[in-house]
Amino acid sequence: MPHPSEPGKSRPARRHRHAARLGVAALCTAAALVLTAGAVSARPGPGPIGTWSGTVFRTDASERNELSFHADGRVCLRTEGGGRGTGTWRATSPTSFGYQVDEQLLDGSGTYFGHVLIDQAARQRGPGFASSGVSQVYGADGGYLGPAEARVVARRTSAVPFSC
Repeated sequence: MPHPSEPGKSRPARRHRHAARLGVAALCTAAALVLTAGAVSARPGPGPIGTWSGTVFRTDASERNELSFHADGRVCLRTEGGGRGTGTWRATSPTSFGYQVDEQLLDGSGTYFGHVLIDQAARQRGPGFASSGVSQVYGADGGYLGPAEARVVARRTSAVPFSC
């Protein structure tokens, strides 16, 4: 029997068309959720995971560096002076973390001349972090040369960490 608002159409046909519209709407909503989830996962999450470029400030000098924080707790360091290091990091609160790195010191020709045990406490704010701490410096023969205060200021350059 035709419905008064749709002459010539029966109620089952109208219900079928309504159900089809709901199905299309549900499909569009599901697609939008999938696309949104993909976009969100490409953005940096909380914590330091990703690649950061910054500067380390010591009492006698400053140097550009790049740090890479990995989800498994690894951290990697590259310095403009040729230093390389690896270590670990851990969150200490939703906006702070600590990291320790053993940086191998190399001269301009690539010769090893010591290493620095870096220990930093960091506070992250948006796309940047600042950290400070006291590092322990060792010579090529392993002898302890003394402490060195250092401060790092860095900005995230990628949500993806570089390989160590």
